[in-house]
Amino acid sequence: MIKKLIFIVSTLSLCLSSTFCGYKQYLATASTDGTINIYNINQLKNKKPRKKTLKETEAFTDIAFSPDGKYLASILYDSRIIIFKTEEDFKKLTLQKIKNKKENLNFDRPCLAFSPDSKYLVTCDGNNKIIIWKTTNFAKPHPKIYKTFKEKNVETFSPLKFTKTKKKYSLASGFDILRGFTLSAKIQMWETNKWKPFFTLNVIEGSSILSMAFSYNGKYLAIGLSNSKIKILDLSDLKPITTLEGHNRGVASVEFSHDSKYLASGSKDRTTKIWDTETWTLITTLKKHKKGVTSVAFSIDDQYLATGSRDETTKIWEKGEKKTWRGKKTPQKTWKKPKLINTLKNHTDDVTSVVFSPKIYPLKEKEMREKDITERIGFISEKL
Repeated sequence: MIKKLIFIVSTLSLCLSSTFCGYKQYLATASTDGTINIYNINQLKNKKPRKKTLKETEAFTDIAFSPDGKYLASILYDSRIIIFKTEEDFKKLTLQKIKNKKENLNFDRPCLAFSPDSKYLVTCDGNNKIIIWKTTNFAKPHPKIYKTFKEKNVETFSPLKFTKTKKKYSLASGFDILRGFTLSAKIQMWETNKWKPFFTLNVIEGSSILSMAFSYNGKYLAIGLSNSKIKILDLSDLKPITTLEGHNRGVASVEFSHDSKYLASGSKDRTTKIWDTETWTLITTLKKHKKGVTSVAFSIDDQYLATGSRDETTKIWEKGEKKTWRGKKTPQKTWKKPKLINTLKNHTDDVTSVVFSPKIYPLKEKEMREKDITERIGFISEKL
C-alpha cells in the first residue's frame, strides 16, 4: 500500500511542476508612448530580453493584471479601458474597448483595480466617479457599467486598492477635497458585497494622495503622499501607526512584497526606498534612475523588484546575497543590498506603470494539462 501511495504522489507531482504544466509569468510595462511591453520573467536577466509589444494610438496611463491571470487591464489618456486576454499569449486578442456612451470617462488621475476574486474591475474618472465593471461582461461587444458612484465636493480621485479582511473584500478609495483654498486628503473603505462605504479617514491637510497599497497579510495600508511622506494604517482598527519620512518629493508608488516583510516606495525625487515592515525602518535606497520613479512592483516570488521611471526605462533589481560576519556569502538573499540586473530601454516616453503577473496558463497548455491529469488519474485507479 505504501509503495502505491509513493507511486501516486510521484506521478501527480509531474503535472504540478512548472516545466510540465507550462505556466508563464510576465512583467508588463506601460508608457505614454502608446505601448505596453510584455516580458517573460525568465528572460529578465538577458541583456536584450525578448518582448511582445501592444500598441495603441494614445498614451497608456495605468495597467493591472487580474489575480486569476486571465486579463490585463489598461487605461489610456483618451478615456478608453482596453482589456487584453493573457491566456492567448497576448496575440491579436479580442480587445474590448470598454466605453459606455452615456458616461464621459475623462480620466484626470487614472486608477484601476481588480477585486481579489477577479469578478470586478473598478476604475475612477475625472468626473468624481467610481465605476465598477463585471469581468464576465468583458467578452460582450459593448460591456455595460455595473455600478457607478459619484462623490460630492471631490477635487481628484486617487488610486484604488482591494484587500481581503475577515472573509470579505474591502475597497479603499483615496480622494482630495478642495474647500476654499484648503486641500485635504481622505480615504474611504467600502464593503464590496453591498458596495457601501463603512469608514472615512482624514489623512492629512494640505497634501494629496498619490498612491496606496495593502499588505498581503491584511495588516497594513500604506499611503504615499504628495508631501513626500508615507502614512501607515493598521487595518485592525484603521488607525495610523507611523509615518515614514525619507523622500524629498511626492511618493508616486508604494507596493508591499508578497510576504509582507518589505514595502517599496518610488518617488519623484528619482529614488526607490525599501522599508522593513516589522520595524518600519529604511533598509536601502536605490538611486539609478535619472528622472522621477513612477511605479514599483515586486514579482510574485519576491525575487525581483521592477521600478519604472519618467526617464523612459524600467530597472530590474534582484535580492542581494547575504554575507556572514566573516564576509562569506550564504545562499540566503536579502533586500538590504539588492543588485541591479537589467535596465529595459524599450520605451520612448515616460514609463507610467509596471506590474508582474500571477502564474498564467495558456489555453492550449491548460487543456493539455487537464487532459494529462485525467489520464494519470485513470492510470492510477487501474493500478489500485
